[in-house]
Amino acid sequence: MGRIVGVHGIGNYLPEPPVLAAQVKTREWAAALAGSPFRRSSEPDADVRVAYYADLLQPPGRQGGPELDQDAESMFLEFLKDWIPEGAQGSSTWLLRLAASRLADAVALSPAAAFGFLSAFFPEVAAFLRVEGAFTPKHHVLARVASELAGAEVVIAHSLGSVVAYEALWKYGIEVPLLVTLGSPLAMPTVFGRLTPAPVGALGARPPGVGRWVNIADRGDLVAVPPGGMSKRFDGVDVDVHDTIGAFDFHRVAKYLRCRELDAALHDRAV
Repeated sequence: MGRIVGVHGIGNYLPEPPVLAAQVKTREWAAALAGSPFRRSSEPDADVRVAYYADLLQPPGRQGGPELDQDAESMFLEFLKDWIPEGAQGSSTWLLRLAASRLADAVALSPAAAFGFLSAFFPEVAAFLRVEGAFTPKHHVLARVASELAGAEVVIAHSLGSVVAYEALWKYGIEVPLLVTLGSPLAMPTVFGRLTPAPVGALGARPPGVGRWVNIADRGDLVAVPPGGMSKRFDGVDVDVHDTIGAFDFHRVAKYLRCRELDAALHDRAV
């Protein structure tokens, strides 16, 4: 198999220079793929590199973790609107905590952990999708990621990285034989309507340079919603697997990279 390029999701910012951060992430992904219990012993280690862009999502002068700015808060509320009790009043933060707690109870997660994860997820998603305002890093993110995707045999994109990869593949017309999206929020209504290019009617489409598209989502992944939504929202999704992978683990990528479904997709490509 040729080169595999990974596109990371949220929560991957490192203070090191981008080149060094990319090397750290590449080692993590390569180790996870090589350590899959489903990997065939006869298969050589893949040539893996990760397209790192997390530094570009950090607003100038920001210190510490992600912050809920107006755009992120709006997306967060939109995502949780069905979990806010009718007639509930209070500050937006209180309503978000209440709704996140109700969602967490429904899927047997810790309310604090669910709120913490979503509070980290939406600032980065909003930063990338923003097209107006003082801080709009999308162009720089897409340019950097596209430079890594060119010439890849396989693109594996996780979480927000699936949104970044989708837009980069469209914008630059890059040809990739296999695209695998993991824990993707592409079909999430909060994200779907903000994509570039905009979906036509109710449907998005596979980027024209992609030969095959496989989507893998854990049933417990909070942001890979709605279940089965990728194949319903996008033309050209060849495989749409929603299974109990145990991959959510608050959206870390390692379990996805070690899952049976990804190994099958890579093996099918290699033979």
